[in-house]
Amino acid sequence: MVVGRADGGVGAHVEIDDASLSRRHAELVVTPNGWQLRDLGSTNGTRVGSATLAPGEALPVQDGDLLRFGTVEVRVARW
Repeated sequence: MVVGRADGGVGAHVEIDDASLSRRHAELVVTPNGWQLRDLGSTNGTRVGSATLAPGEALPVQDGDLLRFGTVEVRVARW
């Protein structure tokens, strides 16, 4: 699922209305080992906890992790 700036019709599944995000900022991917967050070449960076992802890099995401998309912070929680 793609996370990006709410900018109209660019294909983000999760749209965040914040200018610090790229239109297609990052993606959450389910793998056999759980979820991963992958940076899609964002301008202002994608982070899992204190780790900053390089463009194309993916890191595992666990319950309780703090994800940062530009200046926007999101805490991972179970349903």
